[in-house]
Amino acid sequence: GFNPMELPEPPMYCAPTELGSGGLFSTANDLLVLLAAVAGIIRTPLDDTLRLGMRRWVKVGEDQVNGMGWMMNTRYGICGHGGRFNSYNTIINAIPARRLGIVVLHNTHGMSGPLGIWFTLSLAGHKWAFPRAIKRIRLSRRLLREYAGQYRWKDGGRFRLRVGAGGLVAPYEEIDVDRLLRPVSRDFFVDGYDQGGLRFLRDASGAVRGLSTGIGKGKRFATRVS
Repeated sequence: GFNPMELPEPPMYCAPTELGSGGLFSTANDLLVLLAAVAGIIRTPLDDTLRLGMRRWVKVGEDQVNGMGWMMNTRYGICGHGGRFNSYNTIINAIPARRLGIVVLHNTHGMSGPLGIWFTLSLAGHKWAFPRAIKRIRLSRRLLREYAGQYRWKDGGRFRLRVGAGGLVAPYEEIDVDRLLRPVSRDFFVDGYDQGGLRFLRDASGAVRGLSTGIGKGKRFATRVS
């Protein structure tokens, strides 16, 4: 696959996860069996357990409710979950009321979510815009240095941005690796796979003084400290 720095990555061994799962691996066929059970296509001795996991426990957004290991979109009736490592990721989505679903495997670190939703809604007959590649621009290293430095989140956590090949190198918070963010405008950088990015904020003099990431209630702000 390809890591968040957009470089080829050999198969990765992740000891904490693989040891915690007892060394068990799921193939694409395994995930399809699970999908068939979640979507109600087949019956299994674990049907009651699956239904319990799909109960709506916590509302996390206007159209999203989390269960026990499953995320439900209440607008479209989608039940799903995804996961990823440095160089690949997967997602499984089902619409139990329609007895259909899909498994998406992708060899990068973060595009399966939008693809999974698009394929799932397409199967269900909904019109939904296909996630298109983001057009990026080129900035010189001199301009990129305007954004480099150390930043502090409002909760006190700190991170550093540095200039990379054609963009900024930032820490990837979910896993202990770096990711490459490229500019799509003068003050907005994305990694090309996720539906988010970093939007830089300037003061009255035009100097970069901070950044924001996320949307809505999940929006976060950081102040530049050096």
